[in-house]
Amino acid sequence: MRAFFPIAIALALGVSLAGCGGSSEESELLTRRGAALVNSRQSVAAVEVLREATRKNPNDAEAWYWLGLASEGTGDWATALQSYERATHLKRDHADAWRHLAMLYGNTGRVREAWEVTQQLGHINPDAAAFVADWLRSRFPQEMPMLTPSAPQEE
Repeated sequence: MRAFFPIAIALALGVSLAGCGGSSEESELLTRRGAALVNSRQSVAAVEVLREATRKNPNDAEAWYWLGLASEGTGDWATALQSYERATHLKRDHADAWRHLAMLYGNTGRVREAWEVTQQLGHINPDAAAFVADWLRSRFPQEMPMLTPSAPQEE
């Protein structure tokens, strides 16, 4: 019991344990910790933890996705966009990352990019894409007709 106690404390505090697993395992632990911080609205602390997770494993799509969420929470749109883009690059079917990327593009006025990402999302999760498309149409009614393909004309 005594040998287990310090390890349990270290893991609870998110302390890295040399020799107790690869950077992939450490990244996963850090990502879970960062996600918990995001979910408890502690975005600044989450960014620090999730940056470490992405340093430990730059190919961890989930760490990049959660870093995007945390960065949005701090108002750092550039980092959020880069993080979502990285997550979608690493995991092409990451519907949540595609959805957040599309909505953040929309929120930053990049309507064309938002529409293109929404089209990509449609291949993965049509319901989520329909939700984002409706949101874009309601938020940007002037821009949407030029982006939405017109229906064929009946004769």
